[in-house]
Amino acid sequence: NGVDVTVSKVAAIEDATDLASLNADHIAVATALDGGVVEYSCQMSDSLSTGLCHVVMSYLGAAEGCYSIDTFEHVGRNDINALLAALNGDEEEWYDVIDEDINGEFDTDGVTRLTPKEILRKSTADTEYYESLTDKSAFLQIYRQKKGSEDFTTETMVSAFNETVAWIKLRNEANTLDVLNSYNGEGTDKYWNLPLGDTSDFAALGDEQASVLTAMKTGDYTDTDELEADFHNLVLMGMFRNIETREELAALIAEENTDAETGEVIANPYAADFAEARAILDDASLDEYELIEFLNNVLDGKDYCYTLTDVETLFTNSLPDEEEDDDDKRGGGGGGSSMSASSKPPVYKDNFEYKPVKDIFPFKDVVASHWAKDYIQKLYDKGAINGTSADTFNADGNVYRQDFVKILVGALEMTVSDSASTFSDVPENAYYKTFVMTAYENGLIQGVGDGFGVGTNITRQDAAVILSRVLEKKGIASDTKAESFADDAQISDYAKDAVANVRAAGIFGGDSNGNFNPKSYLSRAETCAIICRLAELF
Repeated sequence: NGVDVTVSKVAAIEDATDLASLNADHIAVATALDGGVVEYSCQMSDSLSTGLCHVVMSYLGAAEGCYSIDTFEHVGRNDINALLAALNGDEEEWYDVIDEDINGEFDTDGVTRLTPKEILRKSTADTEYYESLTDKSAFLQIYRQKKGSEDFTTETMVSAFNETVAWIKLRNEANTLDVLNSYNGEGTDKYWNLPLGDTSDFAALGDEQASVLTAMKTGDYTDTDELEADFHNLVLMGMFRNIETREELAALIAEENTDAETGEVIANPYAADFAEARAILDDASLDEYELIEFLNNVLDGKDYCYTLTDVETLFTNSLPDEEEDDDDKRGGGGGGSSMSASSKPPVYKDNFEYKPVKDIFPFKDVVASHWAKDYIQKLYDKGAINGTSADTFNADGNVYRQDFVKILVGALEMTVSDSASTFSDVPENAYYKTFVMTAYENGLIQGVGDGFGVGTNITRQDAAVILSRVLEKKGIASDTKAESFADDAQISDYAKDAVANVRAAGIFGGDSNGNFNPKSYLSRAETCAIICRLAELF
């Protein structure tokens, strides 16, 4: 404010009055003289005054220099208030507010001020990672969610910023486990609490860890409870796929187990998860042989289970076939005891091979008036899809990434690859391996880290990217420029061109409000519709 501060004036300071006189409008000093030492506190209204105070106090040998309000060093109250007001205002302006150039704008009075990015940088916010991002739209979207309905304060603003960094790192960083560990546990900057230690069930998963970590990366989480619940389910399914014996299977689904050494009855921590599966088994009332047959069937199909719904479907499909003559099964009349497992070879049921072309449409839950019935019928007749049971299709259910690729390759009648898997979460014996490798070798898919994303639901925008690559390979381009969706701004940058391409080709449409809903999961019915539309172009 026009005050001439010179070295001689600073050197001439002897007491608090002299110090305050340097900038009385912007520096308020409370003093206490003890042995000639000036103890002070400063509160500045703008960044220039803050910098001035810092210079003066440093010259006087102050141990901590000069700090402004809250945790912001060298930043004035007006600058902080301007940032908070902007963040609490119109969300559409957030990107510009956070990402202003350093040393950018001027206040109306012509005094240079620090920009919001610089204010965050002077705080404990992890701005270095934010600045490294090429696509910051997802960051700002999560940041708004973290704000919620409450107004930002300086403390909540920085906390929300740092938590957003954690979620973005979980999506983008290659070492998912390292990110989970970095933000795991109690205390400051710990945003989730997951059992990741050496003695945890997760640590014992072995090769199945890859599918869990890939699913965590592609989960698009922003809510801690959702992340922790999904981690629990993913680990549980990894444990289910890891079981090798009937005894291990029985122990995993039981309500309680008996410790072999102590004889103590221990509650099974996963009993509630398998309640529906146990009910299916209890209702079947199997005898000794039938139970062995059932458990063998489950062991044969366990590798294809990625959700508890998959487990329940497998349990239903694994129940032994009913036989008209019970005596035939038991070896005739007489003793009445059931046969031992060794007296009859176990029966294995395979429900995961393509069904041959059927003349009769089997799915009772897809009525004739269902909007996608014709699409489902076409792919079923082609042998490209199965139901979730013998007579159920589950049209509204979500589709896994590997199953989307499997249906696509089958519908397009592509020659399947016999190459070894190059993805950490695609085992050689997986039913989808040949389809995933076929799509990969034809340039239709890419991985997530070193995996493919097995066991995660495919989003509408990711499906659009894959189908757009098919169009490009076939040299199909529309002469008509696609209209924009109402929520185009929500489509990730990597998918924008692909979404426009498939819309122009008539493969994808929007909802009743004109939205594409890019982050929503694709349903089984929608999958049949868009893949049929794609195939019809050829």
